[in-house]
Amino acid sequence: MRKNIVSGLIAILLLINLGGCSNMTHIQNTNNVIAGVIPTEITPSLMVEWFNTKAKQADCKLSVSLLELAQLFLEEGAAEGIRGDIAFCQSIKETGWFRFGGQVLPEQNNFAGIGATNNSPVGKGAWFESARLGVRAQIQHLKAYANNEALVYECVDPRFGLVTRGAAGNKWTGLNGRWAVPGKGYGESILALWEEMYNFCVEEEEAPSDWAEGSWEWAQDTGLTDGTDPQGNLTREQAAVMLERLYNVQRRDAIFAHLEAAKSLLSAEESLEDFI
Repeated sequence: MRKNIVSGLIAILLLINLGGCSNMTHIQNTNNVIAGVIPTEITPSLMVEWFNTKAKQADCKLSVSLLELAQLFLEEGAAEGIRGDIAFCQSIKETGWFRFGGQVLPEQNNFAGIGATNNSPVGKGAWFESARLGVRAQIQHLKAYANNEALVYECVDPRFGLVTRGAAGNKWTGLNGRWAVPGKGYGESILALWEEMYNFCVEEEEAPSDWAEGSWEWAQDTGLTDGTDPQGNLTREQAAVMLERLYNVQRRDAIFAHLEAAKSLLSAEESLEDFI
């Protein structure tokens, strides 16, 4: 009987020590990369909230809402493996917080000055039928500078073929003197904006909804989740990890129940021996 109890204790210790709550979000060690993974802490709604602390949405001249535009940057960026979150900040720089007023007209859906060279006439740059196509062209142009990988979508960037593939060495600072001329500090200024946005998103990460607070707290207490990004989308691999953890929790609880039963039985046997 005592052997079974010891075995049960060992099993429990093994279960308790099964990997901890790993951080599911992979963040680049350095964010001076054009092609890379978009941090999951950054969401369209938080991007807009950050924007509102810096400028007025009412001044934006866009064919879609600012929230929709932020979503487009994340979607199109993720599709091509490009940092759409940082590209959003590039567009802020290029358009003056989406107020335009320079060489590009709002109706061009051109958020990065593609085709608009120094001293060129207003409206001479590239035109796109929709905000999505404008964002897609920007992402594709960035991919041309980042690497020589094939495009996922059909090319809509009219200047894609003019870029020497990978010329920027996959660095935003590598766009200095290339995307912008003379472009001194161009990449650095974009990264500075992104850093502000990222810090805001991390600090203001969404809390769980009122109706889910109890369940979310339970999930953290049992080790099913590390407690980050409660309203983020769940991938299939994350679901697999959470299901495995739930299975281990159930095994652990079952072992504890058997252990308690064994203790009770052992205690009863010892009492019986004393009685005899």
